[in-house]
Amino acid sequence: MRMVYVAFPDGTRVQYWEEQLRGLWQQGRIPAGAIFWLDGMPEWRPIVELLGAAPPALAPHSAPQGYGGRPDAPVFGSPYGAAATGPYTFGTAATMPRAFAKDLKGLTVALVSLISLYAVLAGIAALLEVAIIPNIDRYSSLEPAGRVLLGWRGLAGLAQMALYITAIVLWCIWVYRANTNVRAFGAQGLTFTPGWAFGWHFVPIMNLFRPYQAMAELWRASRMPSNWTSVTGLATVQAWWALWIVSNVVDTIVSRMDVTDRGGDPQTSLAVMASSEVLDVVLSVLAIIVIRSIYRMQAEYVAGKS
Repeated sequence: MRMVYVAFPDGTRVQYWEEQLRGLWQQGRIPAGAIFWLDGMPEWRPIVELLGAAPPALAPHSAPQGYGGRPDAPVFGSPYGAAATGPYTFGTAATMPRAFAKDLKGLTVALVSLISLYAVLAGIAALLEVAIIPNIDRYSSLEPAGRVLLGWRGLAGLAQMALYITAIVLWCIWVYRANTNVRAFGAQGLTFTPGWAFGWHFVPIMNLFRPYQAMAELWRASRMPSNWTSVTGLATVQAWWALWIVSNVVDTIVSRMDVTDRGGDPQTSLAVMASSEVLDVVLSVLAIIVIRSIYRMQAEYVAGKS
């Protein structure tokens, strides 16, 4: 059963289960001038497109009395305002009541916490790799202390991998919901759908630039949904993506190295590996800044502060 978000002509915004909404519609308790939005829709649309022609009964111009306070249909937004009367321009931020389609607060906290923990482990891994260097000779023979350090480095690596995979899953969900929000805010002309906003990460070649474009669009639409194309100041997103590319190049180099390879230089390999971990720490910090900034801009928009 789908949840339907409904905006009434008087500005009240209420959410109903679709079955409940259709029942109220048949009772004539939903005005034909209302508009609706479903998760994944690019814009708000007239209620008649979902429910069909208005029933004979004269519908009220506000939400059914007391319905908004029920747990299964809470009022979740703010009104259009006293001056908002007459026909509405569907899907424009100027006339949309300000409310999240999906509040990202809990997901943002979880994702930032995971990335922070990953950064801590990356820092520990870098320190361990630096500490191993004096304990390994040019023949790749480890002293006893070096073997202990290498064991701890292996455990840190396993923990990093688990956190990385979990963070990727949460990142995809977060990007999808953040992108859904700006559409609910009424942002028009967006290039990337919520699905492709994170989906381009998994397409070879295209993942070198498309994810950046999607994140830049999300950043701009979060700051000013009604006129997002005019937003500038993308230095944070640009720095994050540039470091992402550099980090992936270095990770590729590291993946080809083996500190036990007698034909190579183990000290150099460990130094490069440590450098890669340091890059991951900085990249994690930038990712956290991007995530928190986008959520803050969306929260400020909903609160009417932007």
